[in-house]
Amino acid sequence: MKAVELFCGAGGMTEGLKQAGWDILFGYDNWGPALKIYKANHPKTVFRGHPRSRYSTKVDANVDLADVLKIAYDLEDYDLDVICGGPPCQDYSTAGSRKEGDKARMTVAFASAIVTRRPEWFFMENVERAQTSKTYQKARGIFKRAGYGLTEEVVDASYYGVPQSRKRLIVVGRLGERDGFLTSAIKKARSERPMTLRDAFGTSIGVHPGDGFPEDARAIRISRRRRTTLSIDEPCLTIVSTASAPRAGEQELHAPKGPNGKADYADPAAIPFLTFQEMALIQGFPINYDWSGVAEGKHAGGLAVANAVPPPLAAALGRVIKERHEGKSMPAIEPGFDTWLRQTKGQSDSVARNRKSQLNRARRLLKGRTFSNPALEIAELDADPQYQSLPDSTRSDLKKALQLNVEWQDVYLPRQARRSSEIKTLKGEFKEYRFPVSQRKSVLERFEELFDSGHDDALKQVRLTLPWKGDFYFDPEEYNFIDDLYEEERRLQNPTRRLFGKRNSRSAD
Repeated sequence: MKAVELFCGAGGMTEGLKQAGWDILFGYDNWGPALKIYKANHPKTVFRGHPRSRYSTKVDANVDLADVLKIAYDLEDYDLDVICGGPPCQDYSTAGSRKEGDKARMTVAFASAIVTRRPEWFFMENVERAQTSKTYQKARGIFKRAGYGLTEEVVDASYYGVPQSRKRLIVVGRLGERDGFLTSAIKKARSERPMTLRDAFGTSIGVHPGDGFPEDARAIRISRRRRTTLSIDEPCLTIVSTASAPRAGEQELHAPKGPNGKADYADPAAIPFLTFQEMALIQGFPINYDWSGVAEGKHAGGLAVANAVPPPLAAALGRVIKERHEGKSMPAIEPGFDTWLRQTKGQSDSVARNRKSQLNRARRLLKGRTFSNPALEIAELDADPQYQSLPDSTRSDLKKALQLNVEWQDVYLPRQARRSSEIKTLKGEFKEYRFPVSQRKSVLERFEELFDSGHDDALKQVRLTLPWKGDFYFDPEEYNFIDDLYEEERRLQNPTRRLFGKRNSRSAD
């Protein structure tokens, strides 16, 4: 796969994607120390930087990352499969100010550059917190309007070959796909348990914590306000730029497990902080990665390591994307499809099993694609030479399996999600208005009966039957008016009780 990386930093994503077999054509960044590190480790990659960088005389610098049109114009001359990168995350990070400023808006610039160039794929990494930000939601809207199907997953790097608990938002987009098209493949690539420091380094990292611990016990020390001393039998905490420097108010609240099986106290003064090289290794960089562009132990070096995408994580996800791009993998059939076929469509167990087999066969012919437009999906299947050679009955079965899966995903699942949401709403109202517990079950059963029989206004119908413990009573002709007010008050997040007050009388005025 041919790719360009925006916001490439020290080259963690590039390093991992190269390990996965990708061809990285360009890297873009505008931070001087990152340019030097990237260039030292990826010299054959044509590098573009910031025109005003103080290192611009030492790199091929001519592009400002904020200049979306210039980047898109620059990329038009190249055959690209993917644009990838990790826009600045400091504005989202729990370690940052959490204010969405200029750095956060670079996520929108990243999205704009992608939809202007329109590669088949894009791959983005950011902190977990970014998913709920207004800036990301704006970028997400840009992706969707451009026709990208999105897979949005929060992954823990310790389950993808990194000895570090590091949760990150991963967004993979592909033109024309359904949302969630790569979710099952990403989960399949996940290991059964997190990688520990011992898994990665044996006993070559850390020091013995002192008397009372097993001979092979080792501990490391990382700068945190609350937890500082860790056992190598667990993943390291997230590497941040200040991981190797003492912090004010530092306390030792946790330590490696002692012979009693509990977290014993260890003297942090006897355990040295992680070195710069150890931080880089825990982040997943190769031992021979060249950091000579920055002084070890300096803030710039720590920041370059901490901001990088862990190469093993990038490699694992890069392999997942490459396999799907080459048609070597396909989405797993989601749990519940066969149950729906039996219970809703009335199909026997054998017929339901056959439908699942037919769906998998159709997906293989489509090379793992899941089209957001069902008509395009059928058209793509019709155009496949292998499909054309099949008997008419087999072709009909494959199409029927695809159509049933679309109905299940586009009609049944959203309706079930709405059903669950309205039940949750109704239960919340029971609690808010202190509705008798003994009567709640019958009301919920009435709602489920109405909803499952096709009544889209089931919640409204059930609400009209509830006096909310005698607090309100209205004549029948007032119901529609009151219900409209009720919905408006809920929308404004003002309790209806406060609007109307308590009614002691059982008759309307």
